[in-house]
Amino acid sequence: MNCNLLRQRLLESEHPDRPGAAESRHLARCVDCQAFQKRLVRLEQLLPLVPTPAVGIPPSLPSHRLLVLPRRPTDGVRRQSARHAKLALAFSLAASLTLFTLGYWAWPPPASSPPTSFAQRNYVTLRDERLRQATLPAQRMAALAHLANELLDEARQLGRYPDRLETLADHFDRLLREDLLREARQLTDQQERTSTLLSLSQQLGRTESEASRLASEWRSRHPRAARQLARIAATAAAVDLELRRLAQA
Repeated sequence: MNCNLLRQRLLESEHPDRPGAAESRHLARCVDCQAFQKRLVRLEQLLPLVPTPAVGIPPSLPSHRLLVLPRRPTDGVRRQSARHAKLALAFSLAASLTLFTLGYWAWPPPASSPPTSFAQRNYVTLRDERLRQATLPAQRMAALAHLANELLDEARQLGRYPDRLETLADHFDRLLREDLLREARQLTDQQERTSTLLSLSQQLGRTESEASRLASEWRSRHPRAARQLARIAATAAAVDLELRRLAQA
């Protein structure tokens, strides 16, 4: 069994924490796949905490056109739904993240000054300010990485401001899915690309761990803010999976 097959089976499984015999043998000797499994299990634990929008029924839709689903889905439906949820988060929610300096994704201690106002600013303006003096892909990635670090620093201070934290989470998602991915694709050297993505995966693991910890601490005191931190953590976990996949592509 190779790495690609193992990871596909884990994504399709209802219980990636309980792999079969063949999968267990591969995991026992593959450190990279062990890390992949760990991130996937953690991602599934975070799924219930990620906020989802409520979908209403249009008033103009005739009641006889509504599709009535069975009250208890079959095992096959549950397996397929779980698979789709994991795939959607792993490969659509957070696309890809690229950074190259190890310190950018470390979470600094809480600042003593009042919270900054990144959530009150336009994301494109923030991004363009950081990229103004950067020309090479590596320089642009470093500039965007610094912005991501600042967003995360502010997020730690916004337990009582869930609306602002939601905006920061939007900025964070856009930064990962659009801008950093675009700059990552400019790296043409395969060896540099592989080493960069693997080092970034480690950084994302720490980011996800810290965001998850804060979400857990805030769940009772600041439940709305905790859901946004869980969203950031889930994004980091999903991007970690995607980075490892890209590094071995």
